[in-house]
Amino acid sequence: MKSQSKQIKSSPPRWTIVPKGILFLGSIVLLIWNTWFYSQPTVPPDHRTVPPYALSQLAWLRGTLAEGSAERMQSIFPEGWFFCYALYGLSWVELALREPDFRSKALQEARWALAHIESPQGKEPFPTKLKPDHGMFYSAWRNHLLAGILLIQPPNSREPAEQQRFKRRCDQIAELLSTSTTPFPPSYREFSWPCDTLPAIHSLVVSDAMTRDDTYSPVIKEWLAEVKQKTESQTALLPHTAKIRYGDPSSEARATSQTIILRFLLDIDPAWAQDQYLRFREQFFAPRFGIPAIREYPPAVNKPGDIDSGPLITGISTSASVVGMGVASVYGDYDLAQAISQVGEAIGFPFGHEKRAYLGGYLPVADAFLVHASTARPWLDRTADQIVPLSISPFWRCGIHVISILFLLLAWKVFNFVSLVVAVRQQQQRRAQQLETPKS
Repeated sequence: MKSQSKQIKSSPPRWTIVPKGILFLGSIVLLIWNTWFYSQPTVPPDHRTVPPYALSQLAWLRGTLAEGSAERMQSIFPEGWFFCYALYGLSWVELALREPDFRSKALQEARWALAHIESPQGKEPFPTKLKPDHGMFYSAWRNHLLAGILLIQPPNSREPAEQQRFKRRCDQIAELLSTSTTPFPPSYREFSWPCDTLPAIHSLVVSDAMTRDDTYSPVIKEWLAEVKQKTESQTALLPHTAKIRYGDPSSEARATSQTIILRFLLDIDPAWAQDQYLRFREQFFAPRFGIPAIREYPPAVNKPGDIDSGPLITGISTSASVVGMGVASVYGDYDLAQAISQVGEAIGFPFGHEKRAYLGGYLPVADAFLVHASTARPWLDRTADQIVPLSISPFWRCGIHVISILFLLLAWKVFNFVSLVVAVRQQQQRRAQQLETPKS
């Protein structure tokens, strides 16, 4: 019996050569993949440095938008087309705020994006007669992009026509907020999301900063006083959705909308923003096996994903984690932002040098959110004292390393066991055939 086992081990069946080769190559690939968690972060550790891959990401995004990929994104969720162009233009604005040498190119590209947003195709998904103009979502994000285009220009170089258009739209937003019974005017009929109003308020704040007066300050202060009374009781954060009439919470806070709210809030009310950010981080930051991630719902809530969040993996929202990476950078929480970016480099499978895309370029809107998050920074110098950054252990990658090693050990163990069982059965079959063969 011992000699049989030795013979089996010393003479592995030929059929094992190909599977063993595949398993060996798979092991090498898995080990290399683990090193991607140490990739260069896509988020700089300050608000001045240009992110390392931003230009190549924008180059790819510009090309795929020119080929019509935004139309395909519209079929995935209602604002897919809009976000492709809006975030592309806003990312160029953020780059120009970081590095003024990009101002000329940024103006060209941001205006190109704004022209698409203002086209009939850009307005088509939104309600025509809903104030201030095609509903709050459309009006707010459009005005936010126009505010950025004006902000990156020197005061004496701003286009008069753009200034007049911006002033007119700011007046429309301010008038609606002053007369509305809710601080969260609807984006669609009978549907209101508080996060949709934040870009509108932000544009009013930017307007006052550029003109150095307090034209919209009374509206902003009144809005803030009312909104601070609309937080939901469980988290003390703004809700995901609100009732149409008075803006009272109609659902719990969710990371998908919180990451958008917090992105703008720091320029609007720095002190309250930092309080809200710390509450959000405490309740929604949820590492899995040490890997930094953001959960979609508060800890006590267990619900599935929907069209806003996308699919959830053990409660984790990949979309909120991506946008949250930018939010962490805005608030100076650089260790968290860079750790999330390194996870994105590992699971996003980026490709391309001069033109860089993720996930095979299958979801351009995801690439738009990624570059917008990597370029994120405050627009105004209004921030209060820096928050205490979240301490990220330098060993946060150990969990995925241990899982990978255990997986490899199990895979090889199973392979060796199956090989041995098959070899033993083949040996038994040969012996049985020998016994059945009559002796000559």
